[in-house]
Amino acid sequence: MKLIKKIWNGDLSLVKTFWIVSFIGTGILSIISILIEENLETISEIGAFFSLIFLIFFFLYVIYSYVAVWRSATKYTNKVKKKKKSAFWAYAAKTVVVLGVIRGSVEIIKIIF
Repeated sequence: MKLIKKIWNGDLSLVKTFWIVSFIGTGILSIISILIEENLETISEIGAFFSLIFLIFFFLYVIYSYVAVWRSATKYTNKVKKKKKSAFWAYAAKTVVVLGVIRGSVEIIKIIF
């Protein structure tokens, strides 16, 4: 639980938060989501129920990882600005988060309509 809270608060390094929590974590969950989607026509009712539970977890995990990356990037920016260094990686990470939110929103809109 301490690690989950540390990540949520942005206290894990930006590198670890971006690459491990966000990139690898959502990548693995995306692969599972694709496998579920490819097998939707042959899935049982109980399988559909667990797929729905997984998709809710996936959605919550994406939000968790985006918030964690954003907070970690903010802390990284504050740290490097004190040393008068570039905060490029923090801005790049926040850009990826914004693009991810836009992409996710478009996907949700496509599902609804």
